[in-house]
Amino acid sequence: MASISWLKAASAGLLVALLAACGGGSTAPGAAALPEVAWASPAVFVTPGAANKSFALTGCERRIYNIDEPYQVLYKASLLIASNGDVSILASTTETATATVIFSIAFADAKESSWSVGGNTQTPTYSLYVNQSGRDFDRYFSVYSRSDSQSLNAGEEGNSAGYDIRDCMLTDKLALQVNADQARAAKNLGTTAGVNTYDGDDADGRIEAGIAFWQNENTAAPGDKYNFMRFNLGTGELASSASTTGTYSPISFSLPSGTTTYGAYGESLSRFESEFDYKDAKSICVSSYTYDPQTEQESGFGVYATAYGNKFYPDGIRIRQMSENFENPKDFEGSCNGK
Repeated sequence: MASISWLKAASAGLLVALLAACGGGSTAPGAAALPEVAWASPAVFVTPGAANKSFALTGCERRIYNIDEPYQVLYKASLLIASNGDVSILASTTETATATVIFSIAFADAKESSWSVGGNTQTPTYSLYVNQSGRDFDRYFSVYSRSDSQSLNAGEEGNSAGYDIRDCMLTDKLALQVNADQARAAKNLGTTAGVNTYDGDDADGRIEAGIAFWQNENTAAPGDKYNFMRFNLGTGELASSASTTGTYSPISFSLPSGTTTYGAYGESLSRFESEFDYKDAKSICVSSYTYDPQTEQESGFGVYATAYGNKFYPDGIRIRQMSENFENPKDFEGSCNGK
């Protein structure tokens, strides 16, 4: 069974129960409860209670495929994310014209949607991807960030009027506005969501007394503390153990701080895929990487799991070392932001 692709344009602890600096916030006593942000929705970047949030863009260019012209500069460009998860790009083709919508994807129509956060508490980085596809078109949107910049690309392919939008830089940066915590995971991937059956297509395991157990890697190293995992379907707690009979230790629920450990967390939604019985599939991605410059020792792990229908399906893979393209530890996002 194939895993959901993570941010095709291009996970520590589970469920980064995130930093005040990233947003979050709670409802004041007596105030109306804020609407819950859907799993994997771009609306995680919208201020709670607001109808939408606008992010200014610079450097945008657009090219229409069936017109033999160079890229066209776009003016007054901005990204608009609505509280229901819809994404739009507004821009004008001249300096004096009013900006209008030149690209949009409704979250309800998205075939795939995902976002991730990575790095550490000091400099978290974000990625976002949305895809809408039909019989004769494929519309895509992505934001990818490094510690010092965030870039946006979008476009449509496969029909007679394809186009792409490139080189957009966000001057107003994405910042997470929800608490991605245990309760959120349990509600979307646990018993509250009707999950009660184990899918062992990729990782040996079982569900016992409301807890999913699995081997995190079929060739696990003896004594490695991340050899065996468990996920409490009622509470959302993730824990690991070196053996099936050993003590399970909870995995931290926050991005790490410091200079030698980096984490990542991602959510993904896929709709109408045959490998998930044509049901909505919600996936979680968590990874962590530690490097000790004194000993030059490195270690890490990755956790990937999907819930679809009543099934819980973990993908038993663990990250052991850094990617060849990894240049800045502050930009670490594991494989939560790439295929």
